[in-house]
Amino acid sequence: MEKIKKDKFNNFYDLFAETYWELSGYGVLSGNNPGILMSDSESNPTSALMFTPEGILIVGNHENDEFNRRLKDWFENNFIPKGIEEGKYEFEFYFNPKWEKTLKEIFKIRNLISYKRFHYLNNLEIDFQPNIPKGFEAKLITKKLINKLPESKHLKHIEKWIINNWEDYLSFEEKGFAYCILEDNDIVSYSISDCKYEDKCEIGIHTNTKYKKQGFAYQTVLLMLKYAKENKYSQVGWHCAQDNMGSFKTAEKTGFKLDREYNGYWGSFDETNHLVYMGIEKIKIDNDIENAENLFRKAERRKNMKDYLYYDIACALSNSKYCEKSIEYLKKAIKAGFKNKGHILDDPDLNNIREKNKWKEIEQLLNC
Repeated sequence: MEKIKKDKFNNFYDLFAETYWELSGYGVLSGNNPGILMSDSESNPTSALMFTPEGILIVGNHENDEFNRRLKDWFENNFIPKGIEEGKYEFEFYFNPKWEKTLKEIFKIRNLISYKRFHYLNNLEIDFQPNIPKGFEAKLITKKLINKLPESKHLKHIEKWIINNWEDYLSFEEKGFAYCILEDNDIVSYSISDCKYEDKCEIGIHTNTKYKKQGFAYQTVLLMLKYAKENKYSQVGWHCAQDNMGSFKTAEKTGFKLDREYNGYWGSFDETNHLVYMGIEKIKIDNDIENAENLFRKAERRKNMKDYLYYDIACALSNSKYCEKSIEYLKKAIKAGFKNKGHILDDPDLNNIREKNKWKEIEQLLNC
């Protein structure tokens, strides 16, 4: 498995057709987006792995024993150790379902956690008419605008998103586009194109928490679609997790049509985190509380459990109506340092346990 030089990327378009719904792959191959490509051959490839701004793609012959052996060695001895050393949190793979059984064997040291995702497309067949409320303004995001806005976590996220997906501002302003809605220079909602190939692109959307459920995401997406149509794009794509109702409802409301359902495969570099989220998936997908708790206990024995891990367990248990166990883990989260009182009191994931008698014990811990 060798790293492929960019002047050989043209040899890989056919191979990546099997993950056509991840436009970021073609974005990398066309040179619009940054990425790294590794394969068994630069001139006659049969299997390949690509780092894109949106995740890691694996394509080609899943029965290529030599490639698979090298992939396993790279994953165990390079990818995971390097991620741990650099303090990285998570990774995500996408691939054709034919790879699933093979990769379960290859990635045994971090069993990939699968979850359902949606891919939507909008063919820009109508005229889009954004309607920005009085007191707010819509702005095309440029480096010049970014330099004028006051520092905030949302501004930092915009800058990180642009650099991750476009490498630098020059490339972003030449090949990508983005819009935001502002209120007195406060960032309300923003959308950025993730990648581009020919006259197609994909976009993502974020909204400031205090402005959610007020229609701003809808208006921001309309701004993006209007811009795309006026600038001769033929198609805009959209990805989201199946359980992200706000995202896919916004997509559908703005005219996107479901193209396909597919699996994302998630993992954490840190084994403790990984064990916890494997357990959470056991609860969410299989309602398998026994195996989930075995994984949680195994994670706790590693002695590096973080407060947010206990909290995420509590939320998963609450949503699945294991209320007593949810309160138990919420107590552990608070004792470990998770004391964001406002978040705990308002989080809808904990709705099922707030009326329980033992909730008073949670309030007492928060007031200590």
